[in-house]
Amino acid sequence: MQYKYSKRAQTAFFEKPIENYFFVKYAQSRKGIEFLERKPAASKDDLKRERLLRDTNDLKNEAIGILKELARVSGPNQGMVKFFL
Repeated sequence: MQYKYSKRAQTAFFEKPIENYFFVKYAQSRKGIEFLERKPAASKDDLKRERLLRDTNDLKNEAIGILKELARVSGPNQGMVKFFL
């Protein structure tokens, strides 16, 4: 995505249902996509822009998958996750 990050940091981020929700909303929004396209590195290099958009889309799909899984599992966040979906 925008930053170099560790797999551990990514896992910790996506463990929180609210973070998944807001990431998905951002990654699906026109403003979010426009923001990514305007990043200096992306605006100067088509390959970087495509990679940034592809990586963001991949993470969005991962977040959606996590939310769908959480919606199936009984727990304290189940109601909130079902509301998100």
